[in-house]
Amino acid sequence: MSQRFIRRSLELTAEQWQQLENLAAELSAVAPSGPNAGRPSWRSLIKLLADGRLSITKKEHNHEPSDPV
Repeated sequence: MSQRFIRRSLELTAEQWQQLENLAAELSAVAPSGPNAGRPSWRSLIKLLADGRLSITKKEHNHEPSDPV
């Protein structure tokens, strides 16, 4: 039985896309094949998250009273 895939789109600024690419590089999320094989890939980053092979933990900051929250 074949899987059915769903494709969606997301509008982000150039800076937001660059941040995703930077995260992919930091987390070694690289394209497995194709012309960008071995290079950081936001698609691979999203796939790792969707597969449960990568999780995100929000970093808590301890703010001083004078620090903006």
